[in-house]
Amino acid sequence: MDVLKVFGQLDNERGRRNEERALDAVTTANLSWIRSARLATREEDARGIDLVLETDVGGLFFQIKSSHRGKRKFIDTHGKSRTRIAVIVLQHLLTEKLFQTRILEAVHSERKAILDLRGC
Repeated sequence: MDVLKVFGQLDNERGRRNEERALDAVTTANLSWIRSARLATREEDARGIDLVLETDVGGLFFQIKSSHRGKRKFIDTHGKSRTRIAVIVLQHLLTEKLFQTRILEAVHSERKAILDLRGC
């Protein structure tokens, strides 16, 4: 098997684990304004979405990246999308507590941004 293919598979597996950890962090936080949280469907994933939250302000969409380089590449590729997608960078060496903190900060920040856009 090609070494680059193996590294690609490992990156994909790590990315999927981070998406699942992000979902777990959101669901265990029990935020009253989150109605539901789930991983993206195949169609949503193809549009660059990893995590979907249904909230009191509507749907919030997130892309989970393990590096700032990956975030830049995502923005270069999807930056002109009509769908608002927040990008969260979560390096794989973060402690569980810091991982959860970063997720929840991003979720709160995205909700606040939507409220601010509405003038609330």
